Amino acid sequence: MNRSRYESTVANLSSSARKVLDSIPLAEDWTRQQVNAELRRKGINMELARVEGCIESLIESGLVQASGGLLRQIRPEEAPAKSPARPKMEAKAVPAERKRDPLAELAEIAADLRAKGNAMIDMADQIEFVALDVTAQIQTAGEAGQKLSQLQSLLRGLATEGAGC
Repeated sequence: MNRSRYESTVANLSSSARKVLDSIPLAEDWTRQQVNAELRRKGINMELARVEGCIESLIESGLVQASGGLLRQIRPEEAPAKSPARPKMEAKAVPAERKRDPLAELAEIAADLRAKGNAMIDMADQIEFVALDVTAQIQTAGEAGQKLSQLQSLLRGLATEGAGC
């Protein structure tokens, strides 16, 4: 992963994924529980499922390396090669006007699209979490409204009994 692709991938992360990435150290391997504890230490309270989803997204995008259940943040200089190195062509074989390999450009574009797709999936997950929270709040408000209606009818009943005395 070259630096521009790395920066592009990081720039397209959701805010949750960015917070999780910032909680994963560069210099040492951590477990998922240590990452979650670091988030809480920073005052970031995320559901465990959301943290797990962010970690998986970061692994898929190549920003985090997982080995043996341990996680480490990857920088462009450290990024493991995904395909074997191609033999270099002689300078004479490449036309002077072509500066980049078209296959490399396509691979970079595809990687950027994958990163943006992962960012969109993260945003969709965030929307779902907020929708669930809103649904729960609406249900709680509906239950409170029913209790209020019951209390009002009880008070009306007491008022009519008291008026009849």
